[in-house]
Amino acid sequence: MNNLKKMAALFLALTMVCLAFASCGKKPQEKKGTPVAIVDGEIIYGNDPEILDYLAYYVWMNEIELPTDDKISYNYTMAVTHCTDSVIWYKIYEKELAAKGITFSEKKLKDEIDKAKSFFDDQDGGYEGFRKSLGLSKNFVYNIVKYEAISKEIISIISEKCNVSDEEALAYFNEHISEYTHAPGIVYDAILLEILDMQDASEVAAKKAEAEEYIKKITGGMDFDAAREEVKKKYSGDKYFYTGFASGEATLAEGEYIKVDDLDAEKKAIEEMMAEKNIKIDANANKDSDEYKNYESYINSLYRAELMYALTTATKSGEIYSKPILSTIGYVVVKNIKHNETISFTNFGDVKDEIKETISGEKFDKEVDNYREEMIKKYGVVFNKTDVNWQTSESESTTATTAAN
Repeated sequence: MNNLKKMAALFLALTMVCLAFASCGKKPQEKKGTPVAIVDGEIIYGNDPEILDYLAYYVWMNEIELPTDDKISYNYTMAVTHCTDSVIWYKIYEKELAAKGITFSEKKLKDEIDKAKSFFDDQDGGYEGFRKSLGLSKNFVYNIVKYEAISKEIISIISEKCNVSDEEALAYFNEHISEYTHAPGIVYDAILLEILDMQDASEVAAKKAEAEEYIKKITGGMDFDAAREEVKKKYSGDKYFYTGFASGEATLAEGEYIKVDDLDAEKKAIEEMMAEKNIKIDANANKDSDEYKNYESYINSLYRAELMYALTTATKSGEIYSKPILSTIGYVVVKNIKHNETISFTNFGDVKDEIKETISGEKFDKEVDNYREEMIKKYGVVFNKTDVNWQTSESESTTATTAAN
């Protein structure tokens, strides 16, 4: 399937769901650790080597803070839950596939195992050095490769139930016709290089230079979406509030868009209006002062004027405006997507495959749930999880520690 990777990501994400079922009622055997599930009559314990390997690797991959004597982080606790659930489900799926004659021996997966080991060549001591540094078992890489192979098989089985007919796609199209109806106006895309402090001249200059560099890269062949995602990833976190919000597609409906053919004349008109009304501006004034607020209004007016100019002059679909536009929150890179002079409609044939993928994804979600319920009944699966009270660190510590012991 074309959307196999998307399905795989969705499928793996579903393993993060925390399933809290009633206690299995079995007394754990000595030195076996805490029981976390029963599958086909077999008890799975929290210190199962596969669970511990997966947890150590997951924590390393996601740079999660390791627990100490007096602190276990929320992220680590959730990692324990995720890794425990994931391995349990992989064991269930492996059992089901074996019943269908599909097995995963080390010999069968040798090429994939060798390839996976090569990913650690840059680690001190190569793969073996990496494995020993994390205390991973010798079966670690085999299990990781096996999990991927199991995922592909299960995804294939579930996906067979997610085919979408042309009739289903057409019904979806008709039900969502408003999404495929386009009013007169302009659609454009934007990337914001956010500025945290407009009074910091060095930051303003640096963001302008970075925006200019992205324009060069995009006009040189870099995908605009890839550039936007790169910026959003780079400037994420609590400090950069506007980056994600202001980067992306936007639409100016009829009446919101004004043609500006002469940017200099438009700027002059703004300045003359401010002079006529005796509006004082000061870029370096106290940010709570009228002068600074007037300065922000001035920048916003210039931004709107240049945006209109960019959309007036860069009229070809996909055309990039030649320079970044300064706003009160940063420099903006603008790409024109399309101009709708009159109301227009997207043809069903142009979006049929996209609609089928959407419906298939929705079906996949439901079929995963159905398949899991089927497996739970077939193999008498019982999950034994300690309920977590996030209000107390003691309950966090107890849950995380017992699951990993």
